[in-house]
Amino acid sequence: MMKAAVSTIKIVILITLIVTSVYQTSRLWFDDQSDPNLFYRVFSSSALENLEAMRDAGNLITPKQLGVYLGQPNLEYTVVKKGVTYYESLRNESIKILTMGLNKDYYIGTVENLELLWGNQHTSMHLDFPLEKATFATNLGISINALNSIESVETIIIMPAFRNEIWLNIFLEDHVTGFYHHYQVPKTEVTISNDSLAYQLSSVIAIGNKTSFISTLKNNIPYYSKHILLPLPSEDNRYHDPIFMRIPYVSSGVININDLNGYVSLYFDNPDIMKAIPLEDEVRYVDGNVVVRYNTEGLLEYNRIVKENTGPTSLTLALTVANQFIEQDIQRMPTEYFLKTYVQEGQRTVFYYDVGFNDYPFVLTEEVREKYGMSHAMEVTVSGDKVIRYRRIIRQIDEMNPQNKTLQAKYEDVLDKVIVEVGTLDVEIEEMYLGYSWHMDLMEMSLNWVVQYDGNPHFYPVE
Repeated sequence: MMKAAVSTIKIVILITLIVTSVYQTSRLWFDDQSDPNLFYRVFSSSALENLEAMRDAGNLITPKQLGVYLGQPNLEYTVVKKGVTYYESLRNESIKILTMGLNKDYYIGTVENLELLWGNQHTSMHLDFPLEKATFATNLGISINALNSIESVETIIIMPAFRNEIWLNIFLEDHVTGFYHHYQVPKTEVTISNDSLAYQLSSVIAIGNKTSFISTLKNNIPYYSKHILLPLPSEDNRYHDPIFMRIPYVSSGVININDLNGYVSLYFDNPDIMKAIPLEDEVRYVDGNVVVRYNTEGLLEYNRIVKENTGPTSLTLALTVANQFIEQDIQRMPTEYFLKTYVQEGQRTVFYYDVGFNDYPFVLTEEVREKYGMSHAMEVTVSGDKVIRYRRIIRQIDEMNPQNKTLQAKYEDVLDKVIVEVGTLDVEIEEMYLGYSWHMDLMEMSLNWVVQYDGNPHFYPVE
């Protein structure tokens, strides 16, 4: 009798395995055939959301570069760029301190004496875009009440406790009011992360050949609306200029379909069923769910037909989906990319990215934005856990001059030009940084000071 029961159990298990195998095989062959996000077939949306929340809390707080305040006479700030040694450890320890420090009531109030900000070495994370109060709290997994009267966070300063100090300090800049909100946390609450961050800061100080930056806030430089780090002339700040570009898969205004097929086929799980349709100035690829278009101007557009969720997707999950999609694409067509902003439209979230080279972004001029109908070189639209639209202006670096130029231009000279151009001293500069200007008909890019005012980027040569 026992043997019969065991045999029955084995049969049930075998049947279950066979049914599961047939189901999974059918999903792979017939369900969402053109979905390049294979990872998301394994998890449900809720399970994946929980997984990502645990794995990367604070993933919206990943600025392109992280400021390190050294407080030395000739080296006020330096920056650690994303992907460079120490960036991840500085950023991760800062996030841990931020999360643990804000989870308890250590709020002091707004800072009236800004000299407090320069009392010790610290990390300064200027976010690529302000985060509203609720989004900031959700992304860190903290209570919204911890943010008190803060409306939108733009800059985060973490000042660890050194040596015999018993308090570490957190400062959050409110994008709306410009006030800095102060939290003072006992070192004993975050001892490991505090000591790790202090050690990492000391390691950055010990590194030679650091590029020097100056703070507009610390030095009370007029015309700037926020805490901006400006690079100073330095032999260590080297760059390529010019950079020569080309449109891939296009020669003499004609698309090479055979070469393009290999790139585009990677957007389809089953390339055998995709169909190429040559049209005037573009080639269109289709199957049952996906349409991919590529034109002679180098504009790629991917659209996926999907039954959209009725509810919104969390920003953390949506960003994870978008970034994983881009990572797949840049394995085929490499580029650097930097998240600049996002818009939530019902159940959809649209992320806007700059692309670039050697940590300098390619910034679209107004004529390029109008021509392509894009504010940035890359757009990703996410619904649920799927990318349903992807647009990218594609360029490849053809050749470049050696990295033999050093930054000599002074920000003061650029300010003078801005004032002359505007015709008044009443100007508020929102952003100022170095980037390559992307002009419509030129396949050559040169490094410029990019100055954002009146809601638009303006370009000033570095030489």
